[in-house]
Amino acid sequence: MLIVLKYHVQKLMRIAIHERMHVDFVYNSNKMEGSTLTRGETELILRGITVGKKSIPNTLSGRYLGGILVAQNHSDAIELVKKIAFDKTSYITEKNIKDIHGIVMKGVIASAGEYRNYDLKVMGAGFTPPPFYNISENMKEFVEMLNKNPDELLPIELAAQVHYDFVWIHPFEDGNGRMSRLLLNLVLVRNGYPFAVIQSVDKKISENIKTDGC
Repeated sequence: MLIVLKYHVQKLMRIAIHERMHVDFVYNSNKMEGSTLTRGETELILRGITVGKKSIPNTLSGRYLGGILVAQNHSDAIELVKKIAFDKTSYITEKNIKDIHGIVMKGVIASAGEYRNYDLKVMGAGFTPPPFYNISENMKEFVEMLNKNPDELLPIELAAQVHYDFVWIHPFEDGNGRMSRLLLNLVLVRNGYPFAVIQSVDKKISENIKTDGC
């Protein structure tokens, strides 16, 4: 009896940890991209509020609809990332990456799941992404690096490299930051690591750290 009870308690704890990670990941990932949703509001959305099918509670009225949709879309995107990660017999493909983006940005931008067809600049990033006509070649090289790991990097190092390279390529019109964090986790989960939550740092705190470090 005690063994059965212990098993169910441990199972409930794992579910609780998973749900907390899920909310923390979506909240922090979206906050980095300028979302004004609080963690509590993000949790409400992930618990089943469906834009267009159910009314949005008063606490979310006036919020940017795109931010709500992206938060809502993350649930399906995370599940797809895990599905791809656990299928270790298959290569990760450009189609996989486009499919994940198509889910994350569904209803937010018309080009969800498609590479950008124009050049862009990333404000404050200190770099310029490659021109759009190079994206196809850049992404082929990116996918090959992701799958073959030619430099024999450790899983955490490979995940960091995947994040860095994807952000530099910036293949999509929008959602590249969110995608880079999902792909980082795809690499980690495929290699037996848990989902990692990259914490969003408050702008004022970040500025104070830079000032103190001068």
